[in-house]
Amino acid sequence: MKKIFYTLIVLILSSLSVISCKSEKISFEDNNEGTKEIVDLNLRSILGQDLITVDTSVETRVDDASRATNVDISSYIVVLYQSDDKLVQQWTYSELPELVSVLEGDYYLLVKSHEQLPLDTKAYYEGKSEVFSVKAGAITEVKPITCKMRSIKVVVTIDQTLLGLLGNDIEIEMSLGEALLKITDISNIPIYYFAPVTDTDNIFNITFKGTVDGYYENHTQPETANAGSLLKVDFTLKNVSDEEIVASGTAGISIKVNETVTNIETGGNVKVDDEVIYEEPENPGEEDTKPTIVGRGFNIDEPQNVPKDGFECIVDITAANRFANLYVTIDSETLTADVLESVGLVNSFDLAYPGDLGPKLGEGGLGFPVGDQVIGQKNLVFNITAFTPLLNIYGAATHKFIIRVVDQTGVELEKTLTLITE
Repeated sequence: MKKIFYTLIVLILSSLSVISCKSEKISFEDNNEGTKEIVDLNLRSILGQDLITVDTSVETRVDDASRATNVDISSYIVVLYQSDDKLVQQWTYSELPELVSVLEGDYYLLVKSHEQLPLDTKAYYEGKSEVFSVKAGAITEVKPITCKMRSIKVVVTIDQTLLGLLGNDIEIEMSLGEALLKITDISNIPIYYFAPVTDTDNIFNITFKGTVDGYYENHTQPETANAGSLLKVDFTLKNVSDEEIVASGTAGISIKVNETVTNIETGGNVKVDDEVIYEEPENPGEEDTKPTIVGRGFNIDEPQNVPKDGFECIVDITAANRFANLYVTIDSETLTADVLESVGLVNSFDLAYPGDLGPKLGEGGLGFPVGDQVIGQKNLVFNITAFTPLLNIYGAATHKFIIRVVDQTGVELEKTLTLITE
């Protein structure tokens, strides 16, 4: 079985540290808790360890020790807070004083690599200690601080076949929160780091526009990613026929986005955590990744009788390798081509590329997913509930909705939804 190894990087700023606090003569009166003394907090005893890291932002094997590199944390920022989040003071690591005079109380430390930007070319690391108590004459134990990567690392690649068809006007855009990335030089795309808006499910909008093989493309796809994850964005060509290109005016770009949660950390005190191993199927694209077409609450392979007032008729469609096309053909004894044409429809269409039928088929019309609501998605709902009462208008008949899915690897699946009116 193929295995991808992701080594965790753990920046541990010290092993279990002991803080020695000695009492000073100065004391302050606290209205609620009586007199508090000022004590000296030995920060260097907490943060004074040598550090080592292993870069695991790329796929690597366990025995690849060549990735070990020294970490320069001299510019890291160390911030001391009271337990109620009130700022006490901050320093760069290189300027950290040996002793800091603080009032007795509860505190925590925040350590960060730099001030995080919405969009950056370097990863942002952050770690926070547990809350610890500082008391005169007492010894306080503080657990190690682990700085984890909080950025969303984005790697953009373009398939070589597609690259040879691109014009000079290509522009790739990615947006998240306040950050907007525009890529116009596609010859050497660097790695970028986005600041997450939330810990999970950050919504990116990914847009590809420009000329491909003589046709202008403008394709947008939403994707989600978690803080501390690696988001791979791969641009490839879809499998489309010449007839489809002529009909839709598009060469068929697909965006394949793979998110891998790498939980990238840095390991300190010459300590590297065990690798996290992610396993992939031996033959991706086989049975477990084939498209599916399933009736919700009914067997799609069996004819369904339609009551006069209609019934809930929903078909759930999936494509693990993302949708390229979703064809629907209406084969009906009463909904003939002439009848459909009279209401502005045809008996066969592709919901991925509806063309002029978009307004009739999509929102505001029949409510089917169309265009970018299909292309690149993994799950779709084909809901014809509102359509079923209309089938009875033309009397008893058999109506077949032939649904054919094509995913972005060219794998196809076809199912026929048969509805009978009496």
